[in-house]
Amino acid sequence: MSTQRAARSIFSSPDEPLLKLCDTYIGFGTSTLSEATVRRASLEIRPGSVAALVGESGSGKTLLAKSLLGLLPQGARVLSGSAHLLGRDIFRLDATEQRALRGAEVGLILQEPLTALNPALKIGRQMTEALVMHSGSSNDAARSEAMRMLDRVGIDRPTTRMGQYPHEFSGGMRQRIMIAAMLMLKPRLLIADEPTTAIDAQAQREVMALMLGLVREIEAAMLLITHDLGVVVDYADSVFVMERGELVESGQVADCLVRPQHEYTRRLLSALPGERAVESASPVSDKGDPCLQLKEVSVVYPGSRAWPWSRRDSFPALSPTSLTLHRGEVLSLVGESGSGKTTLARSVVGLAPLSKGEILFDGAPMLHSGMGRRRLASAIQMVFQDPYSSLDPRWRVGDIVAEPLRGSGLSQAQIKQVVLDSLAACGLQADYVERFPHALSGGQRQRVGIARALVVEPELVVADEPVSALDLTVQAQILALIQKLQEDRGFSLLFISHDLSVVEQISDRVAVMRNGRIVERGRTKDIFKHATHPYTKALLRASPVLGIDTDGAYRLGPRQPQARSVPQGWRCAELARDKFDGGLKEIDLGDGHQVLVEEA
Repeated sequence: MSTQRAARSIFSSPDEPLLKLCDTYIGFGTSTLSEATVRRASLEIRPGSVAALVGESGSGKTLLAKSLLGLLPQGARVLSGSAHLLGRDIFRLDATEQRALRGAEVGLILQEPLTALNPALKIGRQMTEALVMHSGSSNDAARSEAMRMLDRVGIDRPTTRMGQYPHEFSGGMRQRIMIAAMLMLKPRLLIADEPTTAIDAQAQREVMALMLGLVREIEAAMLLITHDLGVVVDYADSVFVMERGELVESGQVADCLVRPQHEYTRRLLSALPGERAVESASPVSDKGDPCLQLKEVSVVYPGSRAWPWSRRDSFPALSPTSLTLHRGEVLSLVGESGSGKTTLARSVVGLAPLSKGEILFDGAPMLHSGMGRRRLASAIQMVFQDPYSSLDPRWRVGDIVAEPLRGSGLSQAQIKQVVLDSLAACGLQADYVERFPHALSGGQRQRVGIARALVVEPELVVADEPVSALDLTVQAQILALIQKLQEDRGFSLLFISHDLSVVEQISDRVAVMRNGRIVERGRTKDIFKHATHPYTKALLRASPVLGIDTDGAYRLGPRQPQARSVPQGWRCAELARDKFDGGLKEIDLGDGHQVLVEEA
């Protein structure tokens, strides 16, 4: 177990919980206690501690957490129970008291940052307005604190970033902005709903350390909602396991996750990725002809020139990059948030205009307009990172999944059957066709996005973090589904992820990105066993792997890749955004394992 634990308060008694939730029932509409969605929920969180709430998507974790802020969805209500925070039952507060509570006393970091950030406002204004409202700080003081916090969560050039809009950031960077905005308020209870879902393993440790620092500093407490059991093992003191609206197991992390008693907890642990037989991955020579080719592709976002005081420099999101994806191959892109993975993916589907270079599909240049674009629409499909923002909230699930089939020549009956088959393949029942996206959990929305992409049987699928919002058991099911569909239908898959365990399971080849460049690439087994670039090795060390001791206890341990040697006179290139990247070249270390180097 990690020794990184929040310090206990020297002022508060360890017997006095900061939050005490007792026998809580939550239901919808006219539900009775026996029909409640959340039943008999009881938990305690003490000052200076971290309590983790784990379970599958749809188990009621987020519903329970939102009840503590009076933010239950329309139609939902607390049927029974109490929640005492600092001596007050927050279930009994009126609307004015609840508004004063949010942010100042109870903070919430949402799972999907794009839905929580106003797309029409620059992030500087969004970060400072709550601090000005709750603390009475001046605008200048709030702006200075916001820039300091952005720097602490790893957002570079905070002065420039304050003037940008949410859509100008990657999913992981938006998550960091949400975390920074909430930590500025220093709430007594911090509810973090999947706060590290979109963040790579290395940045995950930094963000968790930052949030724990706040807990120590102000004697707060944290309720951490997550499906990442590695995070729970490393950072939580206690854990509560939730299944279908009920807390089925609870206790200290060292007890519950090392020797679990409930069958559901054991099932969650068994879904953790262990050492994979990556040696079985097919060599590139066994794959078909190139399906997708990127030739010296670069994407530079232009700076603002509208007003002298809002002017900012252009930003190279993707430096000249070449890449080949063969037919039937699964190629994974990994790297930290902002490394250029999503920009590369969006350039392939025509959503990020190229500054230079060329993209070939089936050996011919891709045309992103007119007849060329319509022809490619069914051949290339994308699964987006943020399922909520990519699903039209006004449409029902059935219409969303059927949209790519418009103009296909199929009858309405045929389209309906294809939609039902696609939803069923992704684990969604027929009645989901009548639901709206807001009525689904984050994991269920992600499955709808996958079903929509696969409904037209594309030749190439670009999947941007397709399982990042899913719990471990559903994640394993979706990965197995993607693998089976990919094998049965033979489509090529460009898979983007920050979860190396997922990448290890599904990939034929891996390319590691940092600061807009590919720093290492090769077969999956070579990357995981012989990672050579320091950045790749750091990512692997930060991604634990599951093991089972001889006595049957579960454990998570670090990976230890054995690096290959770089030829004399060269060294692995260290990239920085503000440095000139000239003089770099890729060297083949054998069997297609390449690393980016510079002269020593």
